[in-house]
Amino acid sequence: LKDAVVATEDKRFYQHFGVSPRGIASAISINLAAGRGPLEGNGGSTITQQFVKNQLTGSQRSITRKLKEAALAWQLEQR
Repeated sequence: LKDAVVATEDKRFYQHFGVSPRGIASAISINLAAGRGPLEGNGGSTITQQFVKNQLTGSQRSITRKLKEAALAWQLEQR
């Protein structure tokens, strides 16, 4: 089950430190190409970021929340 979740949600789970700049850049590019704002639609979040969002930061769409989420995800991965 663990391998299935990682394969589906975050293929590079074991290669990043809680935040995937590549995933975020890709999501922003896809969203803008589709005529959406950079934070609308595909979010590019790692499993750790999704956990932080669900448990700590909430789901408000803002750059401030995304930055806080990224910082907390990085800290969590360090522990």
